[in-house]
Amino acid sequence: MVQAKMKINKAYLLTIIFFFFNSFLLPIGLLYTTILTPVFYFALLFKQYKYILLKYVFCIAPFVLIHLKNGVVLQDYFVSLTLYFTVYIFIFIVYDFLKTRTYLDILFDRITNINFALTILALISLFTPFKTLWALHAVSAGISGLPRLSLFTYEPSYYSTLLVPLIFYYLLSISIHRENQKLPKLLMLGLSLCLSFSLGVIASIAIAISFVLLLNLHRLKIRRETVSLLLYLLLLGVLIALLLFIFYPENALYKRIYNVFTGNDSSGKGRTFEAIEIAYILIQKKSVMWGIGLGQIKTLGYDVITSFYKYDRNLIKVVTIPNAFAETLAIFGFVGAFLRIFLQLFLFFKTKVYKNYFQMLCFSYIFIYQFTGSFITNIAEYLIWLLAFIPYFTQFNKDNLFKTASSLNGQ
Repeated sequence: MVQAKMKINKAYLLTIIFFFFNSFLLPIGLLYTTILTPVFYFALLFKQYKYILLKYVFCIAPFVLIHLKNGVVLQDYFVSLTLYFTVYIFIFIVYDFLKTRTYLDILFDRITNINFALTILALISLFTPFKTLWALHAVSAGISGLPRLSLFTYEPSYYSTLLVPLIFYYLLSISIHRENQKLPKLLMLGLSLCLSFSLGVIASIAIAISFVLLLNLHRLKIRRETVSLLLYLLLLGVLIALLLFIFYPENALYKRIYNVFTGNDSSGKGRTFEAIEIAYILIQKKSVMWGIGLGQIKTLGYDVITSFYKYDRNLIKVVTIPNAFAETLAIFGFVGAFLRIFLQLFLFFKTKVYKNYFQMLCFSYIFIYQFTGSFITNIAEYLIWLLAFIPYFTQFNKDNLFKTASSLNGQ
């Protein structure tokens, strides 16, 4: 019992660092999970992951050989190659954790409570000169200086992505298992999500829920609470929208939605079709099939991206492609982009994602989101992929729920 409690506390500490402080006081791009890679690597070796390094070399070697042949800036290339290895190790350490632990629901509760406390602290800080828990950069045309909740992470969209699995967990617990005592936790997370003002994340969540609901409507009809909860949330959203329209028509949400539909939302365009357009321009300069290589967006992409957006080069020193799929296309070409989607679909059927509501929601969300934002080394994204492919929350298995509901209805 004592040993089990120590394991939970250790996992609790690491989870808090991952969710809230992974980039705290570190230079942009550096994470504590990155620094801990050697520790994670040797821990995996002790857990019989003997060929983990060999597997990485085997998978990346064809791309490395072709990229080196086509020509790259070596320093940037090998720095990025090392960074990708740290992400690869992180994926395995989380995979091992999820396969061998049984208390993720406890961690979810604790994370949600801490997140809410920090959100309240952030709201209080709005009335002080210290707004370090908020991102204040321009969001869209006509919307500048809008506070967006990011807490101690480096970006609101990254922060809100971390909340996604928790939101799905509580939504399913309430709607399917009737655990109404968890409704406050869902509302806590909903508040933080709204304050992040990450419309890409919110839209992807809404699409994922709608898709899974429609796909399983024939099963979920035996659980009327599921449909009822979603209808209540929809009505609440409509009511809030009407109140905003009547009393505050110039609000930032309406402005950004207007900018999206009129094509003036620079953030939205930059994270979607413009990102793919830039990626295609880049691979034409090196190899359409194999891409420009790791770390080369920083150099080769600088001229292309600054010219594309007509940036002032005296002000812009670093450029990125803020779209995970587009970045994959730029770095690894059509071969890499194809392998990315193929692997996702292969694992979808291999791990039978479609048999579990939680896994389906996670998969649907992150599959959509990769085309609307994120980046290829985003560990929050890989966490959701892992939760989609590992059958952790078996209480949300479709067959078990269907049998239970049928027996209840029979009584």
